[in-house]
Amino acid sequence: MAEPKHLQGKSVKFGQGQDTTKGGRPKKIYTILKEMGYSKGDVKDCFGELIWYTHNSLKELLKDDTKPIITHITAKALLESKDSGDISKIKDILEQSIGKAIQHQIIEEKQIVTGITLKQAKSE
Repeated sequence: MAEPKHLQGKSVKFGQGQDTTKGGRPKKIYTILKEMGYSKGDVKDCFGELIWYTHNSLKELLKDDTKPIITHITAKALLESKDSGDISKIKDILEQSIGKAIQHQIIEEKQIVTGITLKQAKSE
């Protein structure tokens, strides 16, 4: 099949057989820690504690090699989120430590009237 005129001489973004997702969606911080063997309680306790630390306190904590790795990972995620302005990691941490906000939904039932009447034929 001939190449369309508007595409002639231009490269295609994805070639045949290339993965367009590049590994899929990045894992959330909670999932990474869970895969390392930490329990849900460990993760929640660490998140609940570190969320109240100041920026400088988190930096100092990262320098302390005697702290558990879960503390370092969580502190690093908090600092990176704050510095980059991307609050998605902080949102994940808050949702794991205090839970998601309750969302209320109201569903209204609507009745559709079509105006079509079906009559059954009488058999003789």
